[in-house]
Amino acid sequence: MLNCRQATELLCQARDGRLTRLQRLRLRLHVFLCRYCAAMEKNFETLGQLVRTRIGSKEEDQSHDALKNEVLKTLEEQENQGDRDQ
Repeated sequence: MLNCRQATELLCQARDGRLTRLQRLRLRLHVFLCRYCAAMEKNFETLGQLVRTRIGSKEEDQSHDALKNEVLKTLEEQENQGDRDQ
Protein backbone atom coordinates (compact mmCIF):
# COMPACT_ATOMS: atom_id res chain seq x y z
CA MET A 1 0.00 0.00 0.00
CA LEU A 2 1.27 3.47 -0.87
CA ASN A 3 1.69 6.14 1.75
CA CYS A 4 0.41 9.67 1.08
CA ARG A 5 3.82 11.00 0.09
CA GLN A 6 4.21 8.25 -2.53
CA ALA A 7 0.66 8.81 -3.75
CA THR A 8 1.29 12.54 -4.16
CA GLU A 9 4.42 11.82 -6.19
CA LEU A 10 2.43 9.47 -8.43
CA LEU A 11 -0.32 12.07 -8.80
CA CYS A 12 2.30 14.50 -10.07
CA GLN A 13 3.72 11.92 -12.47
CA ALA A 14 0.22 10.99 -13.63
CA ARG A 15 -0.29 14.58 -14.84
CA ASP A 16 2.50 13.87 -17.32
CA GLY A 17 1.12 10.41 -18.17
CA ARG A 18 4.18 8.57 -16.91
CA LEU A 19 2.66 5.80 -14.80
CA THR A 20 2.83 2.08 -15.35
CA ARG A 21 -0.33 0.01 -15.04
CA LEU A 22 0.74 -1.18 -11.61
CA GLN A 23 1.44 2.37 -10.43
CA ARG A 24 -1.95 3.53 -11.71
CA LEU A 25 -3.68 0.65 -9.93
CA ARG A 26 -1.87 1.30 -6.65
CA LEU A 27 -2.61 5.02 -6.92
CA ARG A 28 -6.31 4.41 -7.65
CA LEU A 29 -6.56 2.13 -4.61
CA HIS A 30 -4.85 4.65 -2.33
CA VAL A 31 -6.97 7.57 -3.58
CA PHE A 32 -10.11 5.47 -3.12
CA LEU A 33 -9.20 4.81 0.51
CA CYS A 34 -7.63 8.17 1.46
CA ARG A 35 -9.84 11.26 1.53
CA TYR A 36 -6.83 13.57 1.74
CA CYS A 37 -5.22 12.23 -1.41
CA ALA A 38 -8.62 12.22 -3.12
CA ALA A 39 -8.88 15.93 -2.33
CA MET A 40 -5.34 16.46 -3.61
CA GLU A 41 -6.21 14.70 -6.85
CA LYS A 42 -9.28 16.91 -7.23
CA ASN A 43 -7.14 20.01 -6.63
CA PHE A 44 -4.64 18.87 -9.27
CA GLU A 45 -7.47 18.37 -11.75
CA THR A 46 -8.90 21.81 -10.99
CA LEU A 47 -5.52 23.45 -11.33
CA GLY A 48 -4.95 21.67 -14.64
CA GLN A 49 -8.32 22.85 -15.93
CA LEU A 50 -7.59 26.43 -14.89
CA VAL A 51 -4.21 26.36 -16.60
CA ARG A 52 -5.66 24.86 -19.79
CA THR A 53 -8.43 27.46 -19.76
CA ARG A 54 -5.90 30.23 -19.27
CA ILE A 55 -3.61 28.97 -22.01
CA GLY A 56 -6.54 28.58 -24.40
CA SER A 57 -7.95 31.97 -23.50
CA LYS A 58 -7.70 34.83 -25.98
CA GLU A 59 -7.76 37.37 -23.17
CA GLU A 60 -4.13 38.29 -22.68
CA ASP A 61 -4.90 41.27 -20.46
CA GLN A 62 -5.45 39.11 -17.36
CA SER A 63 -2.48 39.70 -15.09
CA HIS A 64 -0.43 37.06 -13.34
CA ASP A 65 -1.86 38.18 -9.98
CA ALA A 66 -5.42 37.85 -11.25
CA LEU A 67 -4.74 34.29 -12.43
CA LYS A 68 -3.08 33.44 -9.12
CA ASN A 69 -6.09 34.82 -7.22
CA GLU A 70 -8.48 32.86 -9.43
CA VAL A 71 -6.59 29.61 -8.78
CA LEU A 72 -6.44 30.23 -5.03
CA LYS A 73 -10.14 31.09 -4.89
CA THR A 74 -11.11 27.94 -6.77
CA LEU A 75 -8.94 25.74 -4.56
CA GLU A 76 -10.37 27.37 -1.44
CA GLU A 77 -13.93 26.82 -2.69
CA GLN A 78 -13.15 23.16 -3.32
CA GLU A 79 -11.63 22.81 0.13
CA ASN A 80 -14.70 24.41 1.72
CA GLN A 81 -16.96 22.13 -0.32
CA GLY A 82 -14.96 19.12 0.87
CA ASP A 83 -15.31 20.23 4.49
CA ARG A 84 -19.09 20.47 4.09
CA ASP A 85 -19.27 17.02 2.49
CA GLN A 86 -17.61 15.36 5.48
